Amino acid sequence: MTDGYVLVTIAYNEEERIREVLDSVIRQQVRPLLWVVISDGSTDATDDLVRKAAAEHPFIRFFRQEKKRDETGRLDMVTLAKSRGWATALTILKNVPHEYLGNLDADVIFGPEYYREVLLRMEAHPAVGLGGGGCYNLGEDGQPSGDGFIKPYFVGGPVQFFRRRCFEDIGGYSSSGHDDVVAVAKARMKGWDVRCWPEVKAYHYSDTFPRLRDKIAVCFRMGQMDYIMGGTLGLQIARTIDGILRPPLLPGAAFLVGWVRAWLDRRPITLTPDLVRYMRREQRRKLLARLSRRPFTG
Repeated sequence: MTDGYVLVTIAYNEEERIREVLDSVIRQQVRPLLWVVISDGSTDATDDLVRKAAAEHPFIRFFRQEKKRDETGRLDMVTLAKSRGWATALTILKNVPHEYLGNLDADVIFGPEYYREVLLRMEAHPAVGLGGGGCYNLGEDGQPSGDGFIKPYFVGGPVQFFRRRCFEDIGGYSSSGHDDVVAVAKARMKGWDVRCWPEVKAYHYSDTFPRLRDKIAVCFRMGQMDYIMGGTLGLQIARTIDGILRPPLLPGAAFLVGWVRAWLDRRPITLTPDLVRYMRREQRRKLLARLSRRPFTG
């Protein structure tokens, strides 16, 4: 079944979850040829746990990178760390023949058949350059909440799985903006299909923000990120209207406020003009689909 696949994980202070993630990959019916786990300057027991697993399982490779102080406070700080980690991982992987490679966040778990099922679907659909299972959020009680990255036309960043030629076509992960969103847009712009298969289930320990203040801060930052990626005002308004129709109201409004703040600050657009144009066209299509109450199918 194929020439195999490799995985890359960038982890920061994930001692509470990394054991389950390690177990999920180790128990796969079809294991990766190599799994590169990079600690992004972790200060807890993450490094020790991964080193122990790597000593017991030769297909796991551990590496540590240090955080850069000059990135503190940047909107795209997390994306920069991921991009830097992936550059290191690709150097390690360059002599490992593989047909597929996947990003796996350090807080995602799944059953032993997960990658086998994804591979079967990728092989059955050669036009799909970026695929993956449905990534369902886990609530505070550890049970699936029913939401997550489960739309057929979008694969969530935590489990994005690339055909190697597609990954090379898009130039890997972007070093700015929402890297998973950019990866999907680039793949589609290059002519590849993008497909999520919700029936192949992974589970994501998503961040929970019990305090309203925290939710507002996250939405404000996401609005700013949308601006630096060339996001349109129209989409932000639609997103705000959608958000304020569901209580609490303020987090939904924070998307628009964040976008406006980035516009007032004259934050530079971080993507290339051709990609911005493509993404804006996609945003208009999504907006029209939302206004007409039709599903956006990609």
